[in-house]
Amino acid sequence: MSFYQPDARAWLVGPMFLAAGDMPEREEEHDPAGCLPWLDERAVRSETAIYVSFGTHAYVSDEQLDKLACGLVRSGHPFLWAVRSAAWSPPVEVGPRGRIVRGWVPQRSVLAHRAVGGFVSHCGWNSVMECLAAGKPVLAWPIMAEQHLNAYHVADIIGAGVRMMVVKVAGGAVVERAAVERKVRRLMDAGEEGRKMREKASWAQQAAKAAVSDGGTSRVALMKLVEELERCFSLIVHS
Repeated sequence: MSFYQPDARAWLVGPMFLAAGDMPEREEEHDPAGCLPWLDERAVRSETAIYVSFGTHAYVSDEQLDKLACGLVRSGHPFLWAVRSAAWSPPVEVGPRGRIVRGWVPQRSVLAHRAVGGFVSHCGWNSVMECLAAGKPVLAWPIMAEQHLNAYHVADIIGAGVRMMVVKVAGGAVVERAAVERKVRRLMDAGEEGRKMREKASWAQQAAKAAVSDGGTSRVALMKLVEELERCFSLIVHS
């Protein structure tokens, strides 16, 4: 049964981490891999890096990881890549301008870092919200569930990114290294297309902050939800 019934009500709130005033600039105490100091080095060198992560649930085959690694290296852009697999090793030398991290990454602090210019993401909703709240464009690479809708909304509706087109093959679906290289360069482009994506991402960031500020649509909706819950609780207590 669909939620959207004629008498259904919804309270549109969020991003909740912004509503809590919790958008950290740095989380060095939760950065065991040293991601933030590595990004600091990129900033000192005036390099703009791309952050890559597919979250904690999406499965990515070793074959796809190989092609992604090659495409990232060939793109010529520095990259910070959070990899879940403990067994996989890159088929190419990533060099000092590429960093592969296994384990915990302080994602919101990474996205907020001035040296990060874009995010290769599976477009889980939390990652989408964190990226747009940081004002960074997305290379949308959905894998499952609602991620495809999220990717479409970010790239095609908001315009704050570009979508990765996945080619289906006999063994599943794969993105070739050349496509990775091409799309990364589009995302990080210093020209007109890249500028427009960054402008849209910045607009989304300001819209998110405005929504959770005093008098913002999200803050007002949250207060109405609290009032409704209090009213319902009072009816239960006095019934």
